[in-house]
Amino acid sequence: MIMKPGAKIFIKNKKLNKYLFFLRDNKFDIVNPNMWSTLGGGIEINESPEEALKREIKEESNIKIYNIQLIGEQKSTNIIRDKNKKIIKNKQFIFLADTDNKLNELTLNEGQKLGYFTLKKIKSMPNVAPAVIEAIDIYKKFLV
Repeated sequence: MIMKPGAKIFIKNKKLNKYLFFLRDNKFDIVNPNMWSTLGGGIEINESPEEALKREIKEESNIKIYNIQLIGEQKSTNIIRDKNKKIIKNKQFIFLADTDNKLNELTLNEGQKLGYFTLKKIKSMPNVAPAVIEAIDIYKKFLV
C-alpha cells in the first residue's frame, strides 16, 4: 500500500457558471484511467499543498486561475489496475479557484480533453472518478 498526499482543485468559470474537468489518459497503470476528474496531483517533499497544486496545474494546462482557496481535505482509496494491483491511500487537499479562460484558450498537456460542466451534469456522467463525486457532495456549500 502506498500513502501519497495530493492536491485537487475545482476551477469555476463564473461567466459559464460551470466547472473545469479533464478526461484522464486511458493508461492501465494510473488511478482512474479514462475518467473525468479535477486538475491536480501529488505533493512532493518540502512542497506545500498550494505549491503542489500550482505546479501540477502548470504541468497539466495553461489555465490562469485566481481566488485560490483551500476548502478542505478528503481521504480516498484507489487501486491501480496494473499487474501488481497497487492500493493507494490518499489525503487530498481540496481547493477552489476561478478562471476566465474559455475552453478554446486552453492547452492540455496531460489527459485526453478538457470540458466545462455543471456539477449536476458531471454527477450524471458514467465515467467520473468516484472521489470527484464524493468531493462534490462533501463541499457542495463551497461549490455554488
